[in-house]
Amino acid sequence: MVKRLPNTPALQDLFSRKFIMRKVLIVEDNDNSRSMVIKALFQIDSALKVYEANNAEDAYYIAMNQSISLFVIDIILSKDVPGDVSGIIFADRLRKCDQYKYTPMIILTALEDPKLNAYSQLHCYSYLEKPINIEKMKEILKEALELPICRKKNEYVYFRKDGILHSIKKSDILYISVERRHTVIVCMNEKVEIGYKTCRQLLELLDSDDFIQCNRSTIVNRKYIRSVDAVSRYIMLKYSEQILEVGIIMKKSFLEKLQNGFD
Repeated sequence: MVKRLPNTPALQDLFSRKFIMRKVLIVEDNDNSRSMVIKALFQIDSALKVYEANNAEDAYYIAMNQSISLFVIDIILSKDVPGDVSGIIFADRLRKCDQYKYTPMIILTALEDPKLNAYSQLHCYSYLEKPINIEKMKEILKEALELPICRKKNEYVYFRKDGILHSIKKSDILYISVERRHTVIVCMNEKVEIGYKTCRQLLELLDSDDFIQCNRSTIVNRKYIRSVDAVSRYIMLKYSEQILEVGIIMKKSFLEKLQNGFD
C-alpha cells in the first residue's frame, strides 16, 4: 500500500524550491564585481542558472526572455555618464512588468546614501554597499534565493531584428522552423523571419513546456497539434495544412514530452 503525502502549501513550497531552476541576472558593468557575485552564487548553489549583462539594454533583453528569480543590479552602469543611475531606471522598468512585480532585487551601490527613496519605491529586497563585503553578500544572496518563487509567466517572446526589440505572443505561435541562415516563426496570422538561432536557444527563449522540438530544425506548439502518426512520424496541425516530421532520433523524447503535457 502506498501512502500519499498531503498536498499542503508547505509541501508545495518545498517541491517548488527543490525542482524549479532558479535563474539569477547580474547587471553590473565592472567585470571584477560581476565575477565576485557569480562566484558567491555558485558557492551557495552550484545548480543556479546565472545570466550576466554590463548594460541595461542587454539586461532587459535577457529578462524578457527568461523567468528570472533574482536580480542583482548595480545603480551605475555607465561611469562615463555624469550622474548615471541607469540601474535604477532598469529596475523601475522591470517593476512595471507583471512578471517581475514582486521578484526580489538586490541593489549594488557606491552612493553615500544607500537609503534613497528609490529603494523603498522599487521594493528592493536589500542593497550592498561598495566595496562589497563578501560574507555579507553571500548571506543576503542566500536569503533572497530561499524566498518562495512568485512568478507569472511571460506571455511574449522577444527578439532583436535590425537593432529593434520585437515581441510575439507565445500563444500565437504554431511552430518554428530553423533554416540555414535564418529562423521562421509561423504564427496564426503571420510568418516572422528573424536571425538564425539554434533550437536549443529558441527553447530557452520560449521558456515554456508548450513548445517541443520534433526534429533537428523544428519546434512545435503542443496546443496546435491535431494528431500524431507515430508510425509514419508526422504531425498534423490545427489551423494549418503544414505537415511536420518527427525525427527518428527525437521520436521517443518527443512522444514522452507530448504525453507528459497531457497527463
